Amino acid sequence: MQKKVRKIREAHLEELGEIVYFFPCLFYVIEIYLTK
Repeated sequence: MQKKVRKIREAHLEELGEIVYFFPCLFYVIEIYLTK
């Protein structure tokens, strides 16, 4: 049971990392688009 929870938590952290990486890129693209 404990192993399953740990695996889910790791996957969740990985997902969060992707989101955190994605958002600055998104804001950067929006900024470029708006300042054109």
